Amino acid sequence: MKKLEWNWYRDVHSRFYETPDDYINHYIEKSKKSKNCWWSSLPSIIGGKDKGLLSYFKRKFEELHKTGDDSFLKAGSSPATAKACPAINTLLDDSYILKTPTDIFINIEGNNVIVYPYSGDWDIVIHQHSNEEFHTENNNPFEGYINIKFMFPILLNNNNIPYIYLHPQYHSDNLPFTVINGVVNKDYKHEPLNINTLIKLGESKTYRIKAGTPLAYIWFPEKTELVHNPKLHFPLKTSPIGKPLFK
Repeated sequence: MKKLEWNWYRDVHSRFYETPDDYINHYIEKSKKSKNCWWSSLPSIIGGKDKGLLSYFKRKFEELHKTGDDSFLKAGSSPATAKACPAINTLLDDSYILKTPTDIFINIEGNNVIVYPYSGDWDIVIHQHSNEEFHTENNNPFEGYINIKFMFPILLNNNNIPYIYLHPQYHSDNLPFTVINGVVNKDYKHEPLNINTLIKLGESKTYRIKAGTPLAYIWFPEKTELVHNPKLHFPLKTSPIGKPLFK
């Protein structure tokens, strides 16, 4: 299992440095499908009458002998639910969940959006990419949306493992935004954890995202574990003309 080193990215409250392991879990935690409410409540077999495949086929064969109904034997007929899907199981077991450590209020009024983290001592920064960065005259998938970026105070060393940001659809089904999917490849050694999202404009509504709500997944194609490294820092790079700059 590869280690993913992390450290606080910005100046945060002093208590974060004193006991970092007590506070990192308010921002990021390892996903486990057994702890997912949707997955845990989903029966293995459609209908919920059977505990497993043996119980299902035993019941169906008994019905076949009584009624002659053999539809369950036809190709393409499967009693299994999405709980058996390897893609879902892999995602839920090999992802990390990025959560908000505090309540966030989002107000949408026509083409205006206000995002307010009710933070207290918690550190989460709201940023935005301008619409010009996404705009195109033809086939614009971002038309009618605005970008909002949630910036966590966490620096991550991916240990040469690429990872992908995904919308947390198996944990949060009522978020007022959609996560922009994107891959951080292995060339980016030390990256802050930032979630880019899209909010649909036009409505008049205020949302409250409660503390602890999952905002995004980051999925790794390998088994990993988080390890705190207090010496991990954001690297300085040099521009072509020799001036230092941040990547």
